[in-house]
Amino acid sequence: MISALGFAVLSLAPQGEVTVHGDVQYSETAKHARRNRLDLFVPDSDTPPPMVMFVHGGSWTGGSKDHFDAIGETIAAEGFACATINPRLFPFAKPAEMVVDCANALGFLHRHGADYGYDGDQLFVMGHSSGAHLCSWLAYDDDKLALAGVPKRALRGAVLLSGVYDVRARHFLLDGVFGDDGAARRRASTWLYVDPTDCPTYVSWAQRELPGLPLCGELLRDRLLSSGIPVEWEVYRDRSHANYIFQFGTRRDVVTRSVVRFLRDPKAAKRVGRRSGPCAMLWMAADDRERRLGEAVARVCGPAGVDVIVQMAASPDAAGVTDFYRALRRDRAGAGRSPLCFVAGYGIGGAAVASCSLTGAADGLLGRFVAGSPLGRRSLQAARLTLEPSQAIGAASLLSICGDEDDAQIYDDARACVDRLRRKGKAASAYLLMGTTAEAALQRLDAEEDFIRPMLLTFLGVF
Repeated sequence: MISALGFAVLSLAPQGEVTVHGDVQYSETAKHARRNRLDLFVPDSDTPPPMVMFVHGGSWTGGSKDHFDAIGETIAAEGFACATINPRLFPFAKPAEMVVDCANALGFLHRHGADYGYDGDQLFVMGHSSGAHLCSWLAYDDDKLALAGVPKRALRGAVLLSGVYDVRARHFLLDGVFGDDGAARRRASTWLYVDPTDCPTYVSWAQRELPGLPLCGELLRDRLLSSGIPVEWEVYRDRSHANYIFQFGTRRDVVTRSVVRFLRDPKAAKRVGRRSGPCAMLWMAADDRERRLGEAVARVCGPAGVDVIVQMAASPDAAGVTDFYRALRRDRAGAGRSPLCFVAGYGIGGAAVASCSLTGAADGLLGRFVAGSPLGRRSLQAARLTLEPSQAIGAASLLSICGDEDDAQIYDDARACVDRLRRKGKAASAYLLMGTTAEAALQRLDAEEDFIRPMLLTFLGVF
C-alpha cells in the first residue's frame, strides 16, 4: 500500500510553510519496506512547484534519506518540492537493481504530483556520490526512464554532485560492488548513454575530491558538451568529497545558490569547455617499443587537435626531458605553431617525464600523462633506474594508467604518488585497468570499446 505515513510542518522564510510527508512508500520491491520509502518536502505555492528527487551517496552500500532532511528543507525553502529517497543497497541489491528503485521512485513522483501539491511533469533528479551515479543512469539511459513511466520531456534536468560515471577501472570498492564482469561494468558506465536528446545537467565536484572523481566528472561534462546538451559545471573550492553535502542550509553552504540557479532555468546552462585551440604534447621514448606506443597515441590525439611529437632518447633523464621540452616550446612559438603544453611517455620514457622539473608557470606545462611507468622508489629500483620522483610533478596535473596485468608495484607506487600530490591540493589521477597491461591499452586506443581514449582526451582538454 502506498501512502503518506506522517507529516510535519516547518516554518521557512521567505516562502512560507513547507509540508513534510514522511516515509511515503513508493514501491513494494524491497524486502525491507524502509528501503523503498521517501520523504516529501512541499512548499506552499500559488502554482504547483517543480519536483527535485534526491538520491543519497554511501558507496552503494550505506546511507539513508534520514540524514538529508536539510537538503529537502533547503530546496523547498527556495520554492521547489523535494523528495529524498531510499533505494536498496548492496549486497541486498546490485547497482542495476538500485537504479530500478530510483526509476520506481521517479515514476511515483510523476504520477502523484496532484495528490501532494507539486507538478509531476516538471521533474529533476539530484544525487551525490553513488547517488549521482544512479541519477545519471536514470537520466541518460532511455530504458530506465521508460521503466519509470516518465516521458523524457518531463525530466527537466539532472544535478550530479561528485559522482562516478565510468566504473570500469579497478578499485577495491568498485570491484566489490560491480564484480569482475567487464560487460556489466560497461553497462553501468553511465556517461556512455548520453545522447543529444538528454536533459540539461549540472555537474560538480570538490577541490579535495576522492581520486579519479574530478576527471570522471570532466569526462561526463565533455560528453554532454559534445552532444550539444546545456551543461553547468563547478568545482567547490576548499571542500572535500563529503563535507559540502552536509553543509546544505548552513552559512558554509556553497551549493544551493548555483544549483537553484540551474533549477530555475536549466536550458540556460553554460556550453563552454576548458580550453580552446590546438596544443601539442611531447612523448619521450627510450626504445622502439615506446616509440610505437607514442605513435599510437598520436594517431588518436591528432584528429582531436593535439599534435604529438615523439622524441627518442636511448637513456632519457629528467634534465634531458626538461631541456628538450623548453627548446621545442621556443621553436614552436617562434614558428607560430600550437603551444607545447603536455609531456607523456610509457615505461622508462614515462618515468623520465615524471622526474623532470618542468613547471606550469615557467614552462606552460598543463599536465603529464604516464603509462605503466615507475613513479616511486621501489618500482624505480626494480627497473634499475636512478631517476627520482620530481618534487615539481605537482606543478601540473598528472594522469597515470597501469593494467592489472602489469607489475603490481608500478601501480602501488603510482597510487602513492597520486595520494601524496592530492594531499597537497594538486590534480592527479591513477587508473588501474581491468584485464590488460598499460602497453596493450595504448595499442588499442582507437578501439570502439576503449576506456582510456576518452579519458586521455578529457585530460588534454579536448573532446
